[in-house]
Amino acid sequence: MVAAVLTAALGLMILSIPGGRIIGGLLLLAGLALAFLADRARKGDIRFARAALGLAMASVVFLAVVVLLLGPGVFFLGAIVLVMLLEIVGSAMNQRAASQKWYESQSATGKAP
Repeated sequence: MVAAVLTAALGLMILSIPGGRIIGGLLLLAGLALAFLADRARKGDIRFARAALGLAMASVVFLAVVVLLLGPGVFFLGAIVLVMLLEIVGSAMNQRAASQKWYESQSATGKAP
């Protein structure tokens, strides 16, 4: 959830730069979609957790391409790296065996929507 909020915030920061409308808009939309998916996954639905994983990894690849194309002179380089790390760590933690067992227990008890 933290990565989703920071992705949306990064998108808003990049929107403020002249010429950053497309990149900033895509990051803002990705952050909002990731927050929605993370919220639904937190309620116990593994389908949304897997969708959040895919979106987070696509965001990481997109941010890596942005950094590669714009070079080390990117103004928000520290924020971009922080968001990338949070998305990778959050996705990895969500795929651990303990997390998978929790999703299975949620679907077995009928708590998942």
